[in-house]
Amino acid sequence: NIEIEGHNAVQLATMEPRRTYKPLSTAKNWYEYFKDLNGIDSIESVNPDFTPRGSERGNIAVCSMLKLASDSVSSVLTALAALELTIPDLSQRERLTIHMLGGTARELMVLRLNEEFLHLLPKLQLVTVGYIGPDIPSASGKSPLLPSECCQYCTAAGRKRHIFLRRSLYHECDEASLFPEFPPDLIMACNSGHADEETESWRPTLERILERNIPALFTTFNEAEAVDEQSVLRRMGARFIQDCGKNRWHGLVPKIENFGARYEVFYNNYFTYIVKGKK
Repeated sequence: NIEIEGHNAVQLATMEPRRTYKPLSTAKNWYEYFKDLNGIDSIESVNPDFTPRGSERGNIAVCSMLKLASDSVSSVLTALAALELTIPDLSQRERLTIHMLGGTARELMVLRLNEEFLHLLPKLQLVTVGYIGPDIPSASGKSPLLPSECCQYCTAAGRKRHIFLRRSLYHECDEASLFPEFPPDLIMACNSGHADEETESWRPTLERILERNIPALFTTFNEAEAVDEQSVLRRMGARFIQDCGKNRWHGLVPKIENFGARYEVFYNNYFTYIVKGKK
């Protein structure tokens, strides 16, 4: 458990890598993920609708812990669901690279959960995640490829996970650095709010994303944001391969919307949509 921005963050990756591929899409909800893919024993303390099984204090605590864990791993599973949708031979891939845009300290504090890609994709040997954005901490200028420690099982099998950091806007990144060696299989922007006040500052980055003709996954805190963002991208001629919809793998910890309707709540990665190039 770690502390992020004053809140507890629980990290519960699968304990061991899977030996056979079982698509994430076979899990219809968080309960089935924790039960059938993650394999955590304490899932028996909660109901399929993620309410405590009974009124025992221990079951209530487990339910709360798993909800916090869902918030931490939400981005990884959301990305994996998009990869399943956009890469037909995903189960055979030995290398994957994801470019994460607009990353914050929160994403960097749960880097360990990137190993979930290795644990759920048995043939994967290397996963590289690049974090690019003006608020990336501890990244002055260019940073080298940084190896991250893997679990004992992945280490013994020679499997690796790397990251690289860029404190830069995506469209300003140095194409001569790590980009040619690690071209993205997926570009991901979590809760970016690019259709809000900073639309113009995002436009060059959105143009670069569409020029790359690579699947780009966007998540939002609510449906209204997703609809607004889609409108921006449609005006730019984007081709949608998945329209906005509620994300099965959104975090389960509700947050209060201070500026919306009374008692309105939102969730981490609540809605998603995917674009790829232009029409």
